[in-house]
Amino acid sequence: MNRLFILFLFLAFVNCEHPEELTPEEKVLGKWEIIQMGNWPDMFLVNDNDYSIFYPDSILIQYIYTSNGILASSEKYWIDSLFNIQIVNNGIMYLTQYTYDFYENKLRLDITNDSINSQTIIYQRMK
Repeated sequence: MNRLFILFLFLAFVNCEHPEELTPEEKVLGKWEIIQMGNWPDMFLVNDNDYSIFYPDSILIQYIYTSNGILASSEKYWIDSLFNIQIVNNGIMYLTQYTYDFYENKLRLDITNDSINSQTIIYQRMK
C-alpha cells in the first residue's frame, strides 16, 4: 500500500503543470494608466485618466486628455535589459530608457538618462 501511495504522489508531482513565467514583452501588453509620478520615493498621485496601450508589434499609443479633447501619440517601445521608448517629433528621434519592475499588476519605470532627473512613473494595469 505504501508503494502505491508513493507512486501516486510521484505521478501527481510529475504531471503537475507549472505555469511558465511570462516574459517582460508579454507582461507589458495591454492597457495601462499612470497612477503615480515623481522622484522616488517622493511620489504624487496622478488622477487625470491618461492611459497607454502596449501592442505586440512594439507600438505604444498614449492617450492624453487635454482641454481640447484627447491627444493620441504613437511611439515605439522595446524591452531588453532596459525598457526603451522611442518618440519621433518633427523628424527628431528621442529615446528614453528606463529600468523596469513588474509587481502586483503594476509597472514601475525609472528613467536612466543622465540629462533627466531620476523620475519614476508607476502604471496600473487597466481591465
